[in-house]
Amino acid sequence: MKKYLIMPLVLAVCCIASAGPREKGHMVSAELKSVLVYRNSAELLHSVKADVTPGSSELIIEGLSPSLDEHSLRVSCNQSVNILGVRFFNDPIKPESHSSQWSRWQDSIIRLGQDSDKMEIQLRTDRDLLALLQANREIRGIQTGLSVTELAKMMTYYREKSIELQNEIASAESKKNLDGEISEKLRREQRDDDLRNTRTTGRVILQLQSEKEVETEFSISYLTASAHWDPGYELQLDQMSDSLRLLYRAVLVQQCGMDWKSVQLSLSTGIPDQEGNAPELTTWILGLAEPLGLMRRAVTGSASGVALNDVVVRGYGSEKLKEVQKPIPEDKENQAIILLNGRRISQEEFNHLDPSKIRRITNLSGPDAEALYGSRGANGAVIITAEDALGDHVSVNDQAVNMTYSIDLPYDVPGNGKPLQVDLTDYRIPATYSYYSAPKADENAYLLAAVPNWDKLGLLAGEAVIRLEGSYAGKTWIDPHLVGDTLHLTLSRDKRVVVKRVKLGDFSSTSFLGATRKLQLSYAISVRNGRKDTVKIALKDQYPISSNKEVETELIESDGATVNAETGLLTWNLRLKPGEIKTLRISYSVKYPKDQLLSGW
Repeated sequence: MKKYLIMPLVLAVCCIASAGPREKGHMVSAELKSVLVYRNSAELLHSVKADVTPGSSELIIEGLSPSLDEHSLRVSCNQSVNILGVRFFNDPIKPESHSSQWSRWQDSIIRLGQDSDKMEIQLRTDRDLLALLQANREIRGIQTGLSVTELAKMMTYYREKSIELQNEIASAESKKNLDGEISEKLRREQRDDDLRNTRTTGRVILQLQSEKEVETEFSISYLTASAHWDPGYELQLDQMSDSLRLLYRAVLVQQCGMDWKSVQLSLSTGIPDQEGNAPELTTWILGLAEPLGLMRRAVTGSASGVALNDVVVRGYGSEKLKEVQKPIPEDKENQAIILLNGRRISQEEFNHLDPSKIRRITNLSGPDAEALYGSRGANGAVIITAEDALGDHVSVNDQAVNMTYSIDLPYDVPGNGKPLQVDLTDYRIPATYSYYSAPKADENAYLLAAVPNWDKLGLLAGEAVIRLEGSYAGKTWIDPHLVGDTLHLTLSRDKRVVVKRVKLGDFSSTSFLGATRKLQLSYAISVRNGRKDTVKIALKDQYPISSNKEVETELIESDGATVNAETGLLTWNLRLKPGEIKTLRISYSVKYPKDQLLSGW
């Protein structure tokens, strides 16, 4: 009796084991509804409807980005269902079918395998024939009654047949080995193709509690650092009398592990700041130090000997230091971090800060910085406090600190990491146009546009493509962080406005007066307007300024220029009619000890 009771139990256990592991919980796929892209990340919002059973249950939601920030993950539903726990994990998903290339590789592998089988048959046959030939090669001419002629014929046959069989065996082995190598290479290509087509999806497991069975909608939102956008502009000008057309665009890149299909897309100028802590004051100790050492410490935080490579402080405190010598470059791995109002910035951004906006610079040694910022601050930190963000935050419209662009039409953004251009807005802005040239450095005449009240446009720093009269003219850089009330844009060089600067040899001389040498230099600057309309042009030149009492400089002739005696700059504001030529002259002298050499000459 016991035998019949045990056997059904054993059979039941075997059946359960053969069925394999069962996936726990109900699985649903989330739909991406909207995306808000920041300058350094993106916030994705999904939704999904699912049936929830009474009591405790588990729900698996797939179709999320595998690169989501778990700290930003938020899941919500209606009040009749309680979410007891949320767990995130990544799961690789293999394609349901292979690619066409994979199938072609498989056909080639099958054909190579068939050829290899044929070669194996030929090899066995040739080896058997060769063994048979070798077994019968002993010929006894005397005993068999073979003549010398017959014996010679037998030896020739043996040699030729043996060589033929060995050549066939060598050729077949070589062909078989080559087919094997090609097959293995194709299999590797197949494995690589499978890896390329295998994607990773993000999933969350929800532990739920419900009093009754109900269909509810879940909302899932999170941040991912695998998406960002950068501003891009296009400046268009048809005629000098027209307003300037500014096309504001975003260059969007996303590699979130999924395509965004028919989503409500928005772009924000903000940068979510999830790093840094509230500042703490430490003991303020004053001492004496040499000026150069002080300037170096302002950049490097040299209490720990850490250098911040190639950084120039343009403004610090009330003294407004003009320039700080660059420290000796060190390995970038040992570089300190730079934080602007709690946000980490690059060295290039640091170099473009407006000195008048910097309120305070604090330097932390490696241990102090590491205590605040973790391993990022192991090499020290330079903390900059500014009057405003000086970054990409713009206070406009109904947003507290950022401008947000929402796109009404559903957008498709592939997840291949390729830049996608998104048009944001189109401005027609009033501007005044003029030319500028500094022929001492560059004899080109540059067309400039002056844009007043630029701050109302909410521009960010970015590259701008220039099109003049419908043709591509080049590129410029829009940097609203370093301007005043008027934004000055360089549009193009204009070869129709010709500027030349020539040294006048007849009016330049060198003379000696006792122990001094006196140089007198004269230059002629000519401007010709080859355009069909009247142009305004600002010309700049300069004469040297002495920093040593033994060196004397004197401006002899400026030809009506506005002179800045502190900087030595000369400025002419000219108005030229079509075809008009204007010539200006500048002359200055330099007197210094004749047994000395001039620096900066």
